[in-house]
Parts: sequence; C-alpha cells; structure tokens
Amino acid sequence: MTDTTLRRHLTKSALDPNLIFLLEDIASACRAIANLVRNGAFEGNLGSADEINVQGETQKTLDILANDEFERICSNSPCLAALVSEEVEEVTWLKEPEAGDYLLYFDPLDGSSNLDVNLSVGSIFAIMQVQSDGDRNVLHEGRKQVCGISVATHGVQSDCIRDGLNLRVVNRDFQKLCNYPDCGRGIAFHVCIMHEQNVR
Repeated sequence: MTDTTLRRHLTKSALDPNLIFLLEDIASACRAIANLVRNGAFEGNLGSADEINVQGETQKTLDILANDEFERICSNSPCLAALVSEEVEEVTWLKEPEAGDYLLYFDPLDGSSNLDVNLSVGSIFAIMQVQSDGDRNVLHEGRKQVCGISVATHGVQSDCIRDGLNLRVVNRDFQKLCNYPDCGRGIAFHVCIMHEQNVR
C-alpha cells in the first residue's frame, strides 16, 4: 500500500499518454460528481428531474448534473472520439474518429435511487478504441476493452476499483484507489493492490 498521485501511479504502467490524460479527466469528473452528491441536499439537487433515460428509468436531478460534469471534463481529452452515456440516447461524437482514438462508455451516477436514503452511489465507466479511421461503430465485444469496467463510489470516501488495463490478462490484479479530497497537490490516492483470488 502506498500514497501517490494518480499520474505517478499511471505512468508506472507505461500506458499511452493520451489514455493517462483521459483517465485523469475521468478521475477529475468523479471528484466533481462526489462533490455534487455530497452537497446535493444543500444545493436543492435531490429528487426526480421528471425525465426518462435510455434504460426507461426516471432520472434524478443529480443524474443529469453528473452526466454534464462527465461530458464537460472528459471532452477535453484530445484522443477521445466519443462519449456513450446511459443518460443520453445518442452517441456524442467529439471528433472524426481515427484508428486508436478512445471511446468512453459511462453511467455517471449508478444507483442514484439510493440518494434518497443516503446510501453510496457511483460512476461506472469503460474505455475502448476506434478500430479504423472513420469507424463510428460503438458496439464492441467486452473483451476488447482497453480499460476494464471501473467503479468509482461516492460515499463517505471516494474509491475507484480498477480491473487491470487489459481484460485478456488471465491473472489480473484489481487496484483500489482511495482519493484524498482537497489534498492541494493534484489528485492524490492511496493505492491498494488486490489479487483476483481475494476479490469476490
């Protein structure tokens, strides 16, 4: 177990710098969403927005605000071609897709029905890549994920559970990153590596 910044932790993995940039943007979006959740009652943002998402579920006001934060922050990533959100019916294309560009799939506030009873909610996301120039297909097999489905929980503490960066690895590790809020030195995390046999 170590304390580090997210960037320092990711650069140890020799990842594509554009993927690191995107993961940092996702972490920033999750921190912003955690703040929205924490302050929801004080800012009058609890309750239903009287809208329906693509799954046919009633949206909460915080669902919409969380989606806006994800889109606002992550759209800055230079190699992110598209955003695919549970809260928006159509794919949001940010640029003409080129081979190797990233596709970000996310539910900005999963479990938002728990907000009314003060239980933890989270953000779920996965990253895939564009297969060829001009390819606008966003329906890919799960095993093609570049970054496995990750869950950032927004409760008493903000955690991110990251399932290795390649699902084709047989013996993968799970990394739990716990955010230090207001650390004043970038996005700092406490990192705990959990091996597959210890995760149920």
